[in-house]
Amino acid sequence: RDELFIAGDFSSICEKPVRRIAKMCSRSKCSRLSGKLFVDLDGNCRQDKDEEGLAHTALRIDPGPSFLMSDNSGVYEAWLLPGDYTVTLLPREVWRQNCPPGGAHSIAISEAGTSIDGVDFGLQARSDVAELELSLGVSRARPGRAVEYVIHYHNVGTLPFNGAISFSYDPLLTFEHSEPAVNSVDAEKLVWRLPEIAIGATGRIIIVLTLPADPALTGEELCADVQSRPDKIENEQLLSAEDEICVEITNSFDPNDISVNPAGAIASKDQWLSVQIRFQNSGNDTAFKVVVVNPLSAMFDLSTLRLGAASHDYSFEFNDDGAAQWTFHDIHLPAKANDEAASQGFLKYRVRLHENFSVEDQAANFADIFFDFNKAIRTNTVYTWLEKEATDVDVDEAMSAALRLSPNPASSSLLLRSSQLRPGRIDLLNIVGQNIANFSLRDEKTIRLDISQFPAGVYFLSIPTREGTVLRRLIIQR
Repeated sequence: RDELFIAGDFSSICEKPVRRIAKMCSRSKCSRLSGKLFVDLDGNCRQDKDEEGLAHTALRIDPGPSFLMSDNSGVYEAWLLPGDYTVTLLPREVWRQNCPPGGAHSIAISEAGTSIDGVDFGLQARSDVAELELSLGVSRARPGRAVEYVIHYHNVGTLPFNGAISFSYDPLLTFEHSEPAVNSVDAEKLVWRLPEIAIGATGRIIIVLTLPADPALTGEELCADVQSRPDKIENEQLLSAEDEICVEITNSFDPNDISVNPAGAIASKDQWLSVQIRFQNSGNDTAFKVVVVNPLSAMFDLSTLRLGAASHDYSFEFNDDGAAQWTFHDIHLPAKANDEAASQGFLKYRVRLHENFSVEDQAANFADIFFDFNKAIRTNTVYTWLEKEATDVDVDEAMSAALRLSPNPASSSLLLRSSQLRPGRIDLLNIVGQNIANFSLRDEKTIRLDISQFPAGVYFLSIPTREGTVLRRLIIQR
C-alpha cells in the first residue's frame, strides 16, 4: 500500500527529527513550502536591501492547525503533503500586515517533491514604537560555584532601539565578568549601552557571578531582574520592558527539570507564564547535540509563544507532532565529571493559556530531553490552573497575583513572598477545608513554610494580606 511505518531514534522525516513510532512521509511524498517575513517600508510587497526580516514571529497553517516560527532572519519553512492549505501570519500588535493584500496565502500542492518559495508576508508599522523585549534565564545555583545568567533581547518595536539594559542581582553573588563587557557597575547593578539594535534583531548578554562556598546557603533563594530603557526621542512611543527570575540554592538536584513562574494557580488566563527548562550532561563523555521536545498541550495558546533566553545557540520549530522543539547543534556539552559548570544548559520562553481554558482545567507541562542518540530523559511535570474565587474572601486579582509561592508543587518546604503580607496566622487546609496546621506570620515580606510532615495531596493556604484573606492552592508531592 506504499505506506512505511518505522520505530526508534531517527534523523529525518522530510528532514525532521523523529524519535518514536511514526508513519513516514518520505521526501518523495512531501513538498517544501518557504517564505520570509519582513518590514515593507515602501509597501511594494518585496523585501528590499534596507528592509529587515522579522524574527520569532508565529504563523499558522490550516487545516491542522499547525504552527511555525520565523528564524532570526525572518525566514520560515514547512514540509507538507499534497493538498490545499492556508498560511496566516500572527503578528504582534504594533504591526499591520499589508502583503498579501487578502491577509493570507492560499496554497495548492498538487504533487510531492516540489518546492514552493516566495510565500512572503510584508508588514508596516502602526506607529513609531521603541521597545526591546527581554527574557532572563539562569543556571543552577550551588555554594562555591559559578552562577550564569543569560539576557535575551529582541527588538519587537517598529524603530531601531537605542538605550540601556540594566541587570540587578542578589548581594550574595559576586560579579566576575560578562560578554559583552559591562559599561558600568554600581553595587549589585550592571548597565550596558549596546550599539543600535535593528528592527527585529535579537541578541544576548552572558553574565557570570559566583556564590560563597557556604553550605548554610542551601535552600535560600536568589532573585535577579533585568530592565530595558529606550532613549527619549520626540514623537515616539517609548516602552520599557523587564523580566525577573528566582532560583533556589541547591546542593543535590535532578539535573533535568522544568519550572514555571508563576507556579500553580494564576489569577487570569491572560497572564504570561514564564517557563524554564534545564538540562545537564551527567554521562561520561561529551554530548554533541541536545534536543528538547516540549509537547505543549491544547490548553496553551501557541500563537502567543515568545522564545526567550538560552544558554547556547539553537534552532526552533514545531515538530510533526505539534510539539515545540529546540535543537542545540554542535553544543559540545562536556560531561559533568569533567566540567560541572559547563555541563549545564537551559532555555526559556513565555506563553499564555488558551482563551477556552476554564477554572475546571489544569494545564500540565513537561519536556523530553535527548542527548545525542540516547533515549529521552523526561523532566518533572508542572501544573497551571486558574484560581477559583473563594466565597469568604474579597480580594481582587492583582492582590492574588502579587502572592508568590515557590515551588508549587513542593515536597519539603516552600517560600511565600509578597510585599502585601499582614502579620497574623497562615492556615493550612486540607481538601475538605479542615484546618490541619498554622504558621505564624510577623511583619515580613518573605516566609519559608515547612511542609515536610504532611502527606502528598492537594491543600489550601489561607493567607492574611493588607487587603483581606487570600486562598491559594498548594500541591505537596512525595
